[in-house]
Amino acid sequence: MRSYRLFFIFWLTFYDGFSQVKLDSLKQEVHHIIKWSPFHVLNFYPTLQFAYELQWHPRFSLQGDIGYMLNLDNSDVQFIDKRGVKLKTEVRYYLEDNSRALLHYFSAEPYQHIINFDRRETKTECFDIECMIFYSKQYFYKVRYRESGFSLKYGIMRERRRIVFDINYGLTLRFVNYKKPDIPTGFNEFDNVSWFSIPNERKRVTVGPALGLRIGYRIK
Repeated sequence: MRSYRLFFIFWLTFYDGFSQVKLDSLKQEVHHIIKWSPFHVLNFYPTLQFAYELQWHPRFSLQGDIGYMLNLDNSDVQFIDKRGVKLKTEVRYYLEDNSRALLHYFSAEPYQHIINFDRRETKTECFDIECMIFYSKQYFYKVRYRESGFSLKYGIMRERRRIVFDINYGLTLRFVNYKKPDIPTGFNEFDNVSWFSIPNERKRVTVGPALGLRIGYRIK
């Protein structure tokens, strides 16, 4: 619920601020940019990621970003039928620049990942109290991966003949949680093995780097 409250508060604040913009500022030239993030296809949870940026002011813009999960490989029984979306909202402040060909900006970006996948596991368990007799049991269940966070970034946007190259980097505060049923620990299986797995499925709060590249087209 923390992530949904974050998005609600953000949109409420943006709407209130936008409603206070003076009429003369709304008469300025408005720009629309459609973008694509090619490297999201290479993520562990790959998505087809598109963004739309609305520039209603020379200094300010709002960008919405949505990614549709691609289920490219079902060979790993730990991650079967990946599905879901990645959502982002970004507010940008552009620094003063005499040319639209090269713009520098700072941005704040809350985001949310809503992803599910299926998992098949085979466990070797004890049949008796003394654990002298073993048997194998197969579990098939759904895993819910939820991640929300907030990024602060610095970026450069270069434009040539309406083609836009948007590069940014910064820091991200991440809230990661995997929801799955309690499965018994198998024989000679250590419960802390997930610390070394990729991805780490422990519930946690971390700070990490943010890096993005988008290719877009400006619609005038």
